Amino acid sequence: MSNVVGFFAKVGSDSNYRRAGKSELKAALEGSSIDATLRSAILNRDLVRMRALLDADNKIYCSVFPVKVPTKQPEKKPVKTPPKKPGKAPAKPAKPTRKK
Repeated sequence: MSNVVGFFAKVGSDSNYRRAGKSELKAALEGSSIDATLRSAILNRDLVRMRALLDADNKIYCSVFPVKVPTKQPEKKPVKTPPKKPGKAPAKPAKPTRKK
C-alpha cells in the first residue's frame, strides 16, 4: 500500500498529471511496483475497485470553517464632568441710604 500512496503523492504533486490521459498514467505506473490489478483500477479510474483492493472503506472529510475574529469593543472612556466654575461671592448687602 505504501507504493500506491507514494505513487499518488508523486502524481498529485506534479501538475502535468492533472489532466493526464491513460497513456501518461500508464507510463508513470510502469516505474512503480504496484500490483497489476491495482494498476488497471487506477488506469480505469475505478474508485470502487481501488477501495476494495486497498481495503479502504473509510471516507475522510476535511472542512475549513472561517474563523470568527472577536471584534474589539471600544473602550469605555470615563465620562468627564465639566470643571466647576468658581461660584460668585454672595452679594454684598446694599448700604443703607440716609435720609436727610
